[in-house]
Amino acid sequence: MRRFFRKIFDNIICVSVDSKIYNYDPTMFEALFRTYESHPILGTLGQIDYYVVPDYKELTTKNYTYYSECNFENPNWRFRLIKDLEMFYAKVLDSIVVHGSCIRYLGKNILLLGARKSGKTTLTHYLSIKENGTYIDDDCVYINKKLIIGFAMPLLIRDSSICNDTSFFIAHTIDTDGIDRTLFLPPRYLSCVSKIDTIIFPTYNNDGKNEIRQVSRDESFKKILSNIRSHNNMINLFNTCKQLIRGCTCFELQHTNSENACVMIEKEVYNETLEI
Repeated sequence: MRRFFRKIFDNIICVSVDSKIYNYDPTMFEALFRTYESHPILGTLGQIDYYVVPDYKELTTKNYTYYSECNFENPNWRFRLIKDLEMFYAKVLDSIVVHGSCIRYLGKNILLLGARKSGKTTLTHYLSIKENGTYIDDDCVYINKKLIIGFAMPLLIRDSSICNDTSFFIAHTIDTDGIDRTLFLPPRYLSCVSKIDTIIFPTYNNDGKNEIRQVSRDESFKKILSNIRSHNNMINLFNTCKQLIRGCTCFELQHTNSENACVMIEKEVYNETLEI
């Protein structure tokens, strides 16, 4: 077994990957667990185990709660493994999970929230790879009262114009809708940040409209709630969301491409005098 360890609050997450599976695609597994350590973490903390195996039958000696089966004959095994891990993190972390991306860009921690195909992942790719931002996570961001937690998971890109770029490419996969995805790994990353400075609600459109506007806290609160994937209880959800928007600015962004989006973000969020 190849093991990875990460301490989060009062627990240590230990991921054990079957050696044959790891050797099949070591680049993928090192990417999935790059926020982990490769050696055990000493201490008296509780340990939560997760196993990645070819077949659950190999774990019959014990009743393991958390695991993934990897069948390399299935072309979507990478996508399924990422989604399995996201579900696992949502269960074991005492956090609210939002459908969004988190990145540190020009000294500010930015949270991008929006529905599917709103351009979050494509914009995160642009800011983290093309514009040298620091990546925290995509698709699932784990928000606690103390920290915004990420795992710097590979970006699952469906945009065909980006997929031809081999910079920081690691693999291809297929999602559950049968759509080809290209996996990219931003080189600069963090495993967590202490607060969010800016929340952006992007919407991709192809009608030529590029616009950014600041939104109120009440409107932002409603938009955040519409992008919640999971939470532990309703009271904690409302309190955490209120804490999240306290002290940060929120914007609604309509954009036709990531380049224009970046210009608008720099102009409004960083008060820079730029034009599209």
